[in-house]
Amino acid sequence: MAHSKLAERDESLLGTHGERASWADPASPTEREVRLEVMLDLLEGDASPRIDLLDVGCGSGDMLRFIRRTRPQQDIRYHGIDVSAVALDLARAKFPDGTFSQMDVVRESDQSIDELATDYAIVNGLFTTKSPLSDDDMWSLFAQVIARLWGVVRKGIAFNVKSKRFAFESAQCFRASFDELAEALDPIAGGNLAFRADYSPDEYTCFAFKQARRGRIVFTTSPPEPGLASAAPPEPAGTNIVCRPLLPKADDLVADLKSVDKRRWYSNWGELNRALETGLCEHFQLPERRCVTASNGTDAITAALIAVAGRATAARPYCLMPSYTFVATAVAALNAGYTPYFVDMNPDTLALDPASLISHPALKQAGAVLVVAPYGKPVDAQSWERFQKETGVPVVIDAAAGFDAIASRRLRVTAEIPVAVSFHATKVFGTGEGGAILCEDEQLVERCRRVLNFGMLGDRRSIIAGINGKMSEYHAAVGLAELRNWPKKRASFLRVADAYWRAARNNRLKDKIFAEREWASSYVLYLAATAEAASAAIEKLSASGIDHRYWYGRGVHKEPGYADFPAGVLPVTEELSDRLVGLPVSIDLPDSAINRVIDVLASE
Repeated sequence: MAHSKLAERDESLLGTHGERASWADPASPTEREVRLEVMLDLLEGDASPRIDLLDVGCGSGDMLRFIRRTRPQQDIRYHGIDVSAVALDLARAKFPDGTFSQMDVVRESDQSIDELATDYAIVNGLFTTKSPLSDDDMWSLFAQVIARLWGVVRKGIAFNVKSKRFAFESAQCFRASFDELAEALDPIAGGNLAFRADYSPDEYTCFAFKQARRGRIVFTTSPPEPGLASAAPPEPAGTNIVCRPLLPKADDLVADLKSVDKRRWYSNWGELNRALETGLCEHFQLPERRCVTASNGTDAITAALIAVAGRATAARPYCLMPSYTFVATAVAALNAGYTPYFVDMNPDTLALDPASLISHPALKQAGAVLVVAPYGKPVDAQSWERFQKETGVPVVIDAAAGFDAIASRRLRVTAEIPVAVSFHATKVFGTGEGGAILCEDEQLVERCRRVLNFGMLGDRRSIIAGINGKMSEYHAAVGLAELRNWPKKRASFLRVADAYWRAARNNRLKDKIFAEREWASSYVLYLAATAEAASAAIEKLSASGIDHRYWYGRGVHKEPGYADFPAGVLPVTEELSDRLVGLPVSIDLPDSAINRVIDVLASE
């Protein structure tokens, strides 16, 4: 993982220069002690006879030394953890009776993390430096560490970051504003946040509490006056709508929109579209010009089909595809002239199986195969490349919801098969409407671009019977703003998934809740044991005011508009589609709402 580079750097320098080298902490000893004292403000007002404290990134044990010197009468049960064996050897040499463990919060198993259960956790210094990592890497590290610690602390967390009050940015420091952190932490801590920035011009400390706290540093909204509370329990925030998208705000678009006004170039891959394509290539770690934007995900699929397979012929009229998908998949095939032919899915992957499809009787009449990455889950592109070479039937991957699975390198982009993604507002990365085609073959990408522009490219000759599927400059402006904000948005989706997983585990529903915790997904699914159990769960959700959705229905072949199209035998689709229920997801869905959803599902 990227953050391991931080540990490698620190351990190397620690072994070479010692624990008080200037690289480790340029502050004076007095300033360092002030920082430790501020961290312990986390305990302010807690009169418990014993307090458990977890020191994450404890280094050589400075905090334990400070606690023993300044709070000898207070029973603080200290546990220090660090990834560095060198630092821990120094700590144990100084404090042989101390409790220290070598652990990586991000990589440890859930069982190991659960064993860290504590009243409070402090994270001193981990989020202040970033070299050799990027800001995106640091936001991802921040989200993962805080999410995992939040699941094991009983009372609160404190951590420090560098301030953005200065105009300069540094390759060495990770900087975040009050607003950015408040927004990132709001779904878990709400208003139970506080900041101290009075001890340093360049740094501040954030405190996040599980419950409202009163004291010297914490200010929360006043509780409701007696007698004014509603008799009915409040509706869980955000659960009355199964999907609540949040795209960039108008203020984030102003500069780019003004540039559109100035250039008077509104479509046809203007400057903003080109900038977005370049940014997406960098984001997906693809060479330049391996991405073309589209007006929506459906047009992206259609263009990819026409580019690699041409339009349907009388000899090969079918496009083989799963029935377990959204109807847009079938629409895209129809727009390319193909007749959708619905095929069953693999029960483990919810996707088509190339080994099974290679012997399918309809393959001889298939002009193309449209592989769906269900709910954005990865499919094996290399296996489909082999399928394409062996059968001669062109393949396109519909990865409408796979934006972050691709960026996380779990769904590979290859040279032979184009991958279409959607930027609809309901997807994790949205432009309102939009999409893109990705492929490592530059010529194939440019052929897709030609198809999206009426078959024209560079002149006004229509070489291919194409479509009009170009993204406007206005939507590209939203995409650029979305890309700038992506690290924080991604972290929010991962936080929601982690909260669902923990709530499900605590209610013994872990095997029934599917929440992606390795890449950002806008879907959390409940898998009921039977169709009848799914219906019962839906009744409970509806009675509690919690929205839900069969995202793919019961299969496209069950939709009235598609019932007359050919289909094979679909036992897996028939059985599983009735059992998979979509649950509420939004980046600002609070833990309390997530817990309520799981509590309702777990109730008798």
